[in-house]
Amino acid sequence: MADPLMSQSPTGVQPSFPATGQAPSQKVDFLDYWKTGTRELRTFRGHSQGVWTVAYAPDGLTLASAGVDRLVRIWDIETGRLLRSLRGHTRDIRAAVFTPDGQTLVTGSEDRTIRLWNPKTGEPTKLLFSRYDHNVCSLSLSPDGLMLARGSHNKDIKIWEVTTGTELMTLLGKDQFDHHWSPCVAFSPDGIHLASGSDIGKIKVWEVLPSGEEKVLHNGHWQDSADDDSTEARGFFVEDDGGFQKPMDYWIGTMTFTPDGKTLYFMSRRSGNADIWVTHKQPNGEWTKAQSLPINTPATEHCFMPLGLPGADDTSVFISVRPREAGAAPTADLFTTRMEKGVWQPSKRYESKLLDSIGLKCRLNAVSRDGLVLGVVSVHDFGKFHTMQFVHYDPASREWKGPIVPAPFNNPAIDGACPMFTAGGDKMIWSAGYDRGPGPVSTSGGTGSTYDLFWLNTSDIVAYYKAKAGLS
Repeated sequence: MADPLMSQSPTGVQPSFPATGQAPSQKVDFLDYWKTGTRELRTFRGHSQGVWTVAYAPDGLTLASAGVDRLVRIWDIETGRLLRSLRGHTRDIRAAVFTPDGQTLVTGSEDRTIRLWNPKTGEPTKLLFSRYDHNVCSLSLSPDGLMLARGSHNKDIKIWEVTTGTELMTLLGKDQFDHHWSPCVAFSPDGIHLASGSDIGKIKVWEVLPSGEEKVLHNGHWQDSADDDSTEARGFFVEDDGGFQKPMDYWIGTMTFTPDGKTLYFMSRRSGNADIWVTHKQPNGEWTKAQSLPINTPATEHCFMPLGLPGADDTSVFISVRPREAGAAPTADLFTTRMEKGVWQPSKRYESKLLDSIGLKCRLNAVSRDGLVLGVVSVHDFGKFHTMQFVHYDPASREWKGPIVPAPFNNPAIDGACPMFTAGGDKMIWSAGYDRGPGPVSTSGGTGSTYDLFWLNTSDIVAYYKAKAGLS
């Protein structure tokens, strides 16, 4: 039985693999781009317009998707069959999340409502809204599934009790003159704290229980300009004719905690480069002031991952574009760092003759599966696009080895990037973007692109690599 393919397309364009750099004009059979021993994957088709959000049911058997067509669709993951469509929202659906027990699906929409559904029957169970509410942008459930937080086109953050639908509290910052929106929210793993991001790039950490107080305020992605005191440079404002302007320079769209709930990492360009910042939860419950990690340099740092690599398992890894020697040209290399006694140590280049031979690296992830330590490297080698290359790690020699095997779905007109493995290592997930013209992809000043998410079973990738590499 074929495995399903997860696809999320913000503009509603279904995946196709064009042969040129032009916008896709027709569907192309995926099978043409697969080699012997690797199965074609299934796409969930049914939405008539773009998909904004996807959520897995906790049991891993069903998937919910929703978006511009105002419908919530429930899919059977194993077969790809559409089980039911849920109707009720009257505008774009921006967020969807399952409760931990899988008995309730929660969706939030630009129609200013939050709806609770029985995903097994499709029946609506509750409607949450307040009199002066605004477009819902994000939802986050506490780990026990009892509290629901809402981020929206408003300065306040509302929290409801899921079982009864009772509004528990409204979180408002200490600055009464701060009217900027809070579109992004995320509960900490302990359920006590909530992080929120604003439309001007500031990050707040709240103590939900018991006080509901703002505990920490970080400038985060926001950059204060001494020469510009206009509202236009700092987020949303209203023109004289009532129209909204949306400079997205500092908008925070997503946030995440480490699993232990004690660390929050984020990226910021406050220094002019893409640097890595961090804040920690202290024993007294307070969060430290955000600090730029000592690993940051005048070079560009990116793709920070708080996880190790083979041979350096107790480290965190990131990419930095630095010269290997004084006066040399900058190269994109892997660097590792670790925290010792609460202090981040200076980073060290992760040296590997094989990996060093791969230029313009953007990310490296590894997984151990079926007797092989497989590595996938995201490489910026198609001009403005990425490809993926597979390698393997030999524990005996503690070295990365080839051959370097390109992913069979690499294509000059498709940006395949950001590969990562699930926590259990059973699947590799990556994104693919389609060429929309001569400009840059996925930049505010460029032509933009359509991005979808795909996955493959890791065992299939390992089998493909072994066959190509001549490994038993």
